[in-house]
Amino acid sequence: WFYLRRHPWLDAGPLLRQTEQAAATEAPEREYLQAGSPLEWALLRRLASAAVEGLSAIEAVGLLARQANLHWHIEPVGENGSVRCEVRLWSDRQGDARHFALAGEQRLDDTRPTASGCAVGGRVRRAIDAATSRAVVVGGVKYHEVTVELVPGWMPVASVDLVPAAQWAAEKAKALLAEDIEALGEAAADDPWFRAYHHQGSQFAANQDVGRKWVLNEAGLCDGSLYGRHAPFDSYAPFRFETVVSREVADAAGWMVRPRRFLEPITRSLECQSLPLQVEVSFDSGATWLAHGGPVRVLRDECGVVLEAENLCEVAPPGVAARVTNFWYALIDQRARVRVTALVEGDERVVASASAGRGPALGRGVLVQADRELPYRSATGATNVLRAARLSGDDVDSSEAASALADAALADDSGFSFEVDLPGVRLDVSLGQRVWALAWPAMRLYERTLDEPLPAVRRVEYRWADGQATRVSGE
Repeated sequence: WFYLRRHPWLDAGPLLRQTEQAAATEAPEREYLQAGSPLEWALLRRLASAAVEGLSAIEAVGLLARQANLHWHIEPVGENGSVRCEVRLWSDRQGDARHFALAGEQRLDDTRPTASGCAVGGRVRRAIDAATSRAVVVGGVKYHEVTVELVPGWMPVASVDLVPAAQWAAEKAKALLAEDIEALGEAAADDPWFRAYHHQGSQFAANQDVGRKWVLNEAGLCDGSLYGRHAPFDSYAPFRFETVVSREVADAAGWMVRPRRFLEPITRSLECQSLPLQVEVSFDSGATWLAHGGPVRVLRDECGVVLEAENLCEVAPPGVAARVTNFWYALIDQRARVRVTALVEGDERVVASASAGRGPALGRGVLVQADRELPYRSATGATNVLRAARLSGDDVDSSEAASALADAALADDSGFSFEVDLPGVRLDVSLGQRVWALAWPAMRLYERTLDEPLPAVRRVEYRWADGQATRVSGE
């Protein structure tokens, strides 16, 4: 894995086990792998694209390593008097730390990790234009758990939606409750109301949306000239999410007018169990709300639900006789309402940026895309009746982790590179070692702290012309 000798050599078994272990961690824990466990972070990354067909195993490892910002090399290993080669995968953000003392220095007065030996020549280069001057991290799409009231998703029916108040009682009398259907027996199938609005009616397919389909109209698919009826359903403007999502968490006023979907909420019950989509109905114009316990179908192509009760006359408040109050009667009285608490996809992502300074950007910029590693699912700053009832949920906000990743990406490439010549064949120098200093007794040519990203040894050459020497270069 990393360039740490206590870790095993790379092979398929440890790699798969490490991947499974990282994938099993909870989302909040994953967010911080990028700082402390670069390889695990890389294993969780989703590659934009990687075509390895026709490549050898070594070529495929190299391609995947480059995309994951990792490095690899083939290293000879002595074993039982023979030599075999191993493929080693490593990260230049974790590994042994050392410094190179330049000729004339006895030792650095420092307690940090070090290795002996003096460089007799070399150079240090800092290319400002190679440094990262700005880093932008783009995480996952933000999902917000909200409570929203819906509007009728069927075109008005004169005998249901446009009934004058003086005729309400007469229209209600046409509806059949369960006891009426039982009393009529087989004759119920010939009743006009039963045929049109009961789930078993012969004409139900043509009227299946009436009273049952309720939508958010977030895409404006329901035009007011066709769907408008009594207040408050006389205006069918596209739903505005800024009415339920605070500007502190999202600029919902700028969201596109497009179809979305209701997803299961992240709020949990008092017993810490997952909750299904929360559908509530009101029989008194929203003065009181009751959980709808009947079957519900969630629409897949827009935000909406369909009440799939066999007979809407049997949907009644607890403890109240259906003959007195039921959902069909409330439709005629123009007092029926439906609301939903669900997770809804926004139009924004988790985004963080970091800049090297306020001056002009002389270096390059980097874009880090980590949508799976940096999720956002939250009820914070949103209208939500479940949270108002003091229920908690599995909220995930990766904004801080995105900021940390942007800072790390900004510091990943300081533009430093080095090359030093050491006397003799130096077997203590190996690829992946991080270098924190090049220095004389009175001057630090290059020095950084161990908690910063450090340049790593990328190349080691052994020379025998005019004596033995080792050339080490890195960046």
